[in-house]
Amino acid sequence: MNNLLQPFQLLLVAATTVELQPLLQHFGATENPSLPGMPGLEFTTPQCRVVVCITGAGILHTAYHVSNALQLQHFTLAVAAGIAGSFTPKLQIGSIVEVCRQQMADLGAENHRHFIPIEQMPFYNPNLFPYRNGCLYNPNPGNLLFKEQLPCVTGITVNTVSGRKSTIQLRRKLYEPDVESMEGAAFFYTCLMQQVSFAEIRAISNFAEPRNPLRWNIPLAINNLCRFLTRFIEQLPAQP
Repeated sequence: MNNLLQPFQLLLVAATTVELQPLLQHFGATENPSLPGMPGLEFTTPQCRVVVCITGAGILHTAYHVSNALQLQHFTLAVAAGIAGSFTPKLQIGSIVEVCRQQMADLGAENHRHFIPIEQMPFYNPNLFPYRNGCLYNPNPGNLLFKEQLPCVTGITVNTVSGRKSTIQLRRKLYEPDVESMEGAAFFYTCLMQQVSFAEIRAISNFAEPRNPLRWNIPLAINNLCRFLTRFIEQLPAQP
């Protein structure tokens, strides 16, 4: 019997290197052209091998690169990480959250008066696996590997980030979201279809409000995100 402990295999997914830059520098990540992503990066700790997949922003890039990564090798856990906008004052800028439910918020049709979500269209089955009532759920939220308990929130995924009052009001009414991103639902869908354990971790960089970059704090969000991820990675166990 082989009693040697195997390294924990972690897939860390982000839209941009900027969102993970402090972490990549801390662990001395190196580029590996054979790994998936734009670029593909990796680093190791005594207990863990981390493959960092930079997908590019948006749903299409995320779905392709995450699917590619999951087909190349087995991962113990996949974690999507990045910044997000908050729809609620309960989540202040700099807060770290775990997104436990995801939904596409701009997929559907329009009539002469308003937007029709895809879930309300007659040909769509909102309970076709892996959906439940049109939503994607993490079946194991609050992963025990996260020693720090994070708020479990509802996310929406969009092609166009909310920046107009009318758009924000509509999305609040239809989906009651806590946060929004441009990649989360694609990550959820891919991991659920590939039957891989996963988690989505976001740091709040701004509020969902009429677009005003002067009120954003992206550096704070990135630093807080990378501090959390660093603590998480450093305490991961080796695998029997």
